[in-house]
Amino acid sequence: MSTQQAIIIPRSYSFAPYGDNYPLQDLQRVRIQVGTKGNYIERRKMITAILLWKDFYVSDRFYGGYDKGLALHTFFIDAEKIYPMTDYENYITQFEQRWGDGESGD
Repeated sequence: MSTQQAIIIPRSYSFAPYGDNYPLQDLQRVRIQVGTKGNYIERRKMITAILLWKDFYVSDRFYGGYDKGLALHTFFIDAEKIYPMTDYENYITQFEQRWGDGESGD
């Protein structure tokens, strides 16, 4: 049996509102669920440090309890990161090539 496990759960994908309807950033949120038999506080600190080092924003951390069946301590870390929409123009071009510009009335 494994002494630890991790599950990454996508929470949301969103765009910040922009007046011209062309978002420049893509905000993605995840929840990381970790189960460990060892010292869960040290594991939580290590994962948090790695996320911060990789420019994630850690919005929440909390203990989920002890699972007697699996003999694992469970904790959760919510993290988010903003990615620039660098390929936005490429997606618009691909859409227009496939379906047109939407102006023809078809």
